[in-house]
Amino acid sequence: MEKGKIYFIKCTKGQYPEVKRLLGRLGFSEYTSRWEYWDKGVVVDHDGEFHPYYDDADKSYESTLSVEELRKLLEKQQHICTHCRQFLGRKVKNMEEKTIKEWLEELPDGYRERALANCEHPEEDVSSMAMAIRRAFVWDSTTEGIEFWAGVHNNYSCSKLPPLPTEK
Repeated sequence: MEKGKIYFIKCTKGQYPEVKRLLGRLGFSEYTSRWEYWDKGVVVDHDGEFHPYYDDADKSYESTLSVEELRKLLEKQQHICTHCRQFLGRKVKNMEEKTIKEWLEELPDGYRERALANCEHPEEDVSSMAMAIRRAFVWDSTTEGIEFWAGVHNNYSCSKLPPLPTEK
C-alpha cells in the first residue's frame, strides 16, 4: 500500500480496532467522521487517511484487501523496514510534518483567510495540505459550507479551486 492511491479494506465493525491498529502501523491515519454510516469496511484515501466506507463512496479503488491480507502486508513491510533501518542506521521520516496553520497559510489569497478564520486546531501537526484542510474545522459548520470546502480539498493541488463565495 502506498500513499497517493485509494484502497478498500473489507472488514466488520468488530474487526475495525485491528484494522485501525494495522493501518496506523503502516503509516496511515484515521479520519474520524460519520462512523454512523459504516457499511462493509474502510476506505484508505489518496492522502493516507482512512475513514468508513458508505454506499455513495467513490468506488475507484486501486485494490481491495481483506483483514488477513492487511496483516500479511504489515508483516512484509516490517521485515523490509527492519533491514532498511539496519542498513541506514536510522529511521527515515516519510513526510513533512507542519501545523495545520502552517499548511493553511500556503493556500491562495481569499481561501487562506477563510480557512484560517474557521480553523479550530491550528497547532495540530499533520503531514499534508489535504489533512490540514480536512482536520482544521467542520466544513458544514462554516458559512462557506461543505461543498465549497470539499471543492478546495479535492482541487487545491491542481489549481481548479471553486469560486470564492460572495459576501452577503
